Amino acid sequence: MKKLISILLICAFVLSCTAAGADIASAKTIDATSTRKINIQPAGENTVPDGISPTTGREFAELEEDLPEGFSGMVVTNKYYPLMVQHCGYLSAVGDAAPVFGTYADVYYEMAKAISGYTRLCMIFNDYLPTLVGGCRSMRMGNVWIRQEWNAPVLYAGTQNTSVSSKYKTNVDEARASLGIPNSVNSDLQTYPWNVRMYFDGLTGSKQYLKWKYRISGLPDECNLVWDAAGLVTNLLGERDFSDHNHTFKFGDLPEGGDTGEVVYVMFRNDATKNVDDKGMFYFNSVYEYEPEENVYYRYAITDLEKPLDNPVPFTEQRITNTVSKLATYNELDGGIITSCTRTQGNAITFANVVIQYVENKWPDGEHPYPILYGTSGNADVFMGGKHYACVWKRDDVNDRTVFYGEDGQEIPFQAGRTMIVQMDYNAAHREVKYE
Repeated sequence: MKKLISILLICAFVLSCTAAGADIASAKTIDATSTRKINIQPAGENTVPDGISPTTGREFAELEEDLPEGFSGMVVTNKYYPLMVQHCGYLSAVGDAAPVFGTYADVYYEMAKAISGYTRLCMIFNDYLPTLVGGCRSMRMGNVWIRQEWNAPVLYAGTQNTSVSSKYKTNVDEARASLGIPNSVNSDLQTYPWNVRMYFDGLTGSKQYLKWKYRISGLPDECNLVWDAAGLVTNLLGERDFSDHNHTFKFGDLPEGGDTGEVVYVMFRNDATKNVDDKGMFYFNSVYEYEPEENVYYRYAITDLEKPLDNPVPFTEQRITNTVSKLATYNELDGGIITSCTRTQGNAITFANVVIQYVENKWPDGEHPYPILYGTSGNADVFMGGKHYACVWKRDDVNDRTVFYGEDGQEIPFQAGRTMIVQMDYNAAHREVKYE
């Protein structure tokens, strides 16, 4: 399998993109709200042949060639067991906030964390389960609904629990409890059918699972809590019986139709300027650039909306090594503290599919989101293979998967590889998506 390029090649690619002269001012603005005349033909369950990943469509035989020591996952066990990791998303998850071993995630989600435009990421791992994943922060209501459609155990650190006098209560613990999901291994695992997965909160719980939780010295507080995903699943969850509902994406050839979509500008704050005090606001606007030779989109954080490709910040992972001895050290109160590790900015995190899912957010307390992610439908725009497809999405029940439908009303096939789903709240101010 072709390996991802190094940071030096990333920089060269940035320069080539700048020379190409993409211009946000002339890009097409997507209308998120106009009704699209697509006659949905409800999709059933998807299947993939043996040896093919249900989450990425990749061949396990090729994935095995790049399997790092200590990793697990479906490529090792041949067992479908998705794991959700709530990432901090701090400063658009670039630099010191880059995801740890983030190139091994199958699916990413980005959504608004605050009405001001700050965002947060979460990741779905299945093909690979790394020795470390993170850095983790608190769950939001939208993450509860995402977790429910994947039926995955979830690793995080704290929750959003705001009580407001509204039917849209932004209280993660109450939402979890209403769905009948235990929040720690302190709960009697025999009481629950194993198709109801655990929440693993890094700020609480028992040493039965906290021994797979660590902090990395030298990282910002916003992103220094990580988990040994492979160890947790293998030692605590892997031997238990479970059943799983289907969340296989549909994979296939690039559909006919569509128009050119080689550059995508995703702006959660399209009025950001260099004069504001909060310079971090820039990092919640991003650009996706299509690289035809690799058939993937590279993601960058935008530092200047007027010239978005002059100084973009590449989206990479963090590689952490020399941790074996420290991973064996367990502190009952706070997990292991990794102090003597080598931390480097690793490979670019690229996407075969970039999906903009337009959602409605309620803001019952004026700050914390309550996204309407099920029992409804909406517009979606899918970018793959350098093309753009105007689509719609639909999800009926909280336990259903979200399905994206193309212009023909059929579930649109994705390209094999990693998928980014940006949940863009069209009803908040200053949100905008453009492409060319």
